[in-house]
Amino acid sequence: MRRSRGFDAPGPFLGLVLGTFVLVALAVAGFSTGAAPAGVAFLAGALYTALSAASYGYTMGWGRARVWAELLGPGGGESVLELGRRSLLVRAGSASGAAVGDLRDLPFADGSFEVVISSLALRDLRDAEGRARAVAEAFRVVRPGGRVLLAEVRGSEADEEVLRGLGGADVRRRNLGWRAWYGGPWFATWLVEARKPS
Repeated sequence: MRRSRGFDAPGPFLGLVLGTFVLVALAVAGFSTGAAPAGVAFLAGALYTALSAASYGYTMGWGRARVWAELLGPGGGESVLELGRRSLLVRAGSASGAAVGDLRDLPFADGSFEVVISSLALRDLRDAEGRARAVAEAFRVVRPGGRVLLAEVRGSEADEEVLRGLGGADVRRRNLGWRAWYGGPWFATWLVEARKPS
């Protein structure tokens, strides 16, 4: 298994880091000009922004990789397909790979994989119909008894509904916790998982 390396979405993280420096500079200016209340406010904002940057950086660097390692477990024989993200992880297996094309029309036969995972890939599909088609495709290419694991910050309720409608078993939605926060609990990652009935 490969651990995630690098950020696949560095813009928000860099924005938080830059924001921290700007707020610190404003706090220093406030204190040096005798505007202590403004300095305190800017300093508090800098601390808040720095903590958000630390959360985002941890998630992208280590947290999400650890969460996925736990979700997938130690078994080396599973064939795992990752949808849309090259930098997360792909476990070696007889038919593993990364699909980065059209998630609404996967180029694989029915039941090709034991596990299909997605981490923030569905967010790129702006319309509800397209996203539902992508979830249906993920379910289609899973073998009977196999699992679908979809991690998203927003829209996971709809993904859960689609999987239930397709006849998924053991469908559930849960918060992945602090290791998968993109800046704080207000950008928590939610996992929808389902098993394809045998």
